[in-house]
Amino acid sequence: MRYRSPNSPNVAKCVMIMLYQMWEGTMADAFTYACRDCEGMEACPASVTAETEEEVWRLMQLHAQVAHNEDPAEWTRETRDYLATLIRPVSV
Repeated sequence: MRYRSPNSPNVAKCVMIMLYQMWEGTMADAFTYACRDCEGMEACPASVTAETEEEVWRLMQLHAQVAHNEDPAEWTRETRDYLATLIRPVSV
């Protein structure tokens, strides 16, 4: 999997959105991940939405195995940290 380290403005933006949602009382009902948001996977149409981040992670790993022939067990901590920045809270 090709990736680049998350740049801090994007991470800071996600944190600010979550803090605002907590303050406003509109925390996410679910979480989503779109494979095309990952560098090098722009052509992949897959996306997942689930009630918990844990479920999104499991679906991401399954997708990586089936669609991209990747072994998530081989993902480094840096890769996992990068992928975590791509999981977004959503209201459904």
